[in-house]
Amino acid sequence: MATPNSMTLEERMNTINGDGTRAYSFQEACNKYVRTNISGYSAIGLNKYTPEEAFSIIRDKPDMRSHSLQELINEMGGYELNQYTPRESLNKQASITEG
Repeated sequence: MATPNSMTLEERMNTINGDGTRAYSFQEACNKYVRTNISGYSAIGLNKYTPEEAFSIIRDKPDMRSHSLQELINEMGGYELNQYTPRESLNKQASITEG
């Protein structure tokens, strides 16, 4: 777990995936996580989904447009939906929590 502003979203998502901090763009890193960890998505391209759509899949939301990226990442960490920026929230979390 990193301090709230120590890494960009790109850097943090890449480290969660076990890659170098600049290995993939944020969108690519989100799609890589989905492709690697979510059943039924192993064949998707790294630019298939926006970060919001990828986190909707990770959080198992039936409507990919029902929550913002900020809300999805804060919910994942157990925070109020708008408590932190996506960067702050993702940096505060040790790992991705699915569903």
